[in-house]
Amino acid sequence: MVGVLESLGALQVLAYSAAAVTALVAVALWVASIYADRLALRLFALRYALAAAGWLFASPGAATPDRGAPFASMMVAVGLLWLTAVALDVYLERTTRRRRWTQALLALAAAAALWVNHRVDPTDVDAIYLVMGAAMCWFAWIAYGAARSEHNVGHGIIAAAMLSYPLLVAARLAFPQRLGPLELGYLVTVPSVIVGVAILLASLVRFGRRLEASLQRQRAAEAALRELNARLEDRVSERTSELRQVVEGLQAFVRNVSHDLRGPLAGVAGVARLAQDALASGDTAKARRMLAPVAVQADRLAGLVQDLLTLSTAGEGSITVAEQPLDPVVDAALAQLKLAPESRGLLPAVTIERGQLPAWPIDAPLMQQVFVNLLGNAVRFAANCPARHAGTGSGSGAASEPPRVRIFTTQRAEGPAVVVEDNGPGFPAGRAAELFRPFARLHDASLSHNGIGLSIVQRIVERHGGRVWAEPASPSGARFCFTVAT
Repeated sequence: MVGVLESLGALQVLAYSAAAVTALVAVALWVASIYADRLALRLFALRYALAAAGWLFASPGAATPDRGAPFASMMVAVGLLWLTAVALDVYLERTTRRRRWTQALLALAAAAALWVNHRVDPTDVDAIYLVMGAAMCWFAWIAYGAARSEHNVGHGIIAAAMLSYPLLVAARLAFPQRLGPLELGYLVTVPSVIVGVAILLASLVRFGRRLEASLQRQRAAEAALRELNARLEDRVSERTSELRQVVEGLQAFVRNVSHDLRGPLAGVAGVARLAQDALASGDTAKARRMLAPVAVQADRLAGLVQDLLTLSTAGEGSITVAEQPLDPVVDAALAQLKLAPESRGLLPAVTIERGQLPAWPIDAPLMQQVFVNLLGNAVRFAANCPARHAGTGSGSGAASEPPRVRIFTTQRAEGPAVVVEDNGPGFPAGRAAELFRPFARLHDASLSHNGIGLSIVQRIVERHGGRVWAEPASPSGARFCFTVAT
């Protein structure tokens, strides 16, 4: 083995060693391209494979102090610089059509300048070293700029490695006696290998960073998915509970509707049979008297059906909300109550006290229905209070106070609330929430009707983004408050 090396000569051994090391760098870059920066690392691998072939097949004695470097070697060097520039741009993700054209034109300009210099002085080799040093400085500046914008991924290592060759060129220019042009040509292997290893390491570092970031994103996605599944389970459970309540409410609703319809229908059927019997016996006067209860029960049925229709449509369809004062809406509701058979006879006996009402974003027709129901209930309970009818006028509280309904505004935690208050019998303590359930009745039939009016109020208020609640009034009576979203 020693004899073979001695027969080759020092320059050939150096050339073959450079070829072997450069080839190893090319193989390492190619293997790394399987995992990271596929195109960029394969371009670098091609560049080092071509360099290895140049060291392997070029004659070490082709360059001499008298003849300089062969022009073909200079062109190969320019080609490798151009390939390095392309690979570096791909690696740093800076490739554009304009940059590709710029790199190609610079390579052609460098080749033309070297050709002119070679024609003038064939022995001058410093020109190719200067071109390579300038190119490496440019590459180092590009890598340094990438390191400033993309931290901790190894671009700074590439920039430092690129500067190793310009430092050798600077040393050659500073100490020409100690470092000749031919020695510099062979020493180019050292910075070339440094650059290749730096690119390999930087690519692996960047691959590790990207892999870590990908794992973090995957963990975050898994955590988000777990959270979403948990929320979905909670939502499904909540919706199941809501649907169960809806089904239970519908069942209760059907029972109540059946009960309320059965009574009037049975009354109508019974009275109709009595009228029929009276007509059969020739008692037409009795038959005519039977018609009045039939009309009353029919009106009750019609009112129930109308209330059911209002309840079903109160939560459907679109509403038109506009900022407007509530006073005209209250006026319209009172006018409607004066025309209603069940309330027009009671209104003259009840004092209506009105305070300052705000302007709210409301749907006027729907809000008028709210006041019709609340004021209608308040007037009926204030005027028909059993304690007041039973009183002698010398007592206190509901028995001595004249029927009164108040409409005013009060300030609550969520904002201003409109209050409709009466001094009637009120409602049992702790049962305020039941008032808003359909067909709920906390009093006898003389005061409570079908129990749908307050359910309609609740649906309309909730469609306005507000809430409605009931509370006892002092010293007696009931107070209904509601808000809307402002």
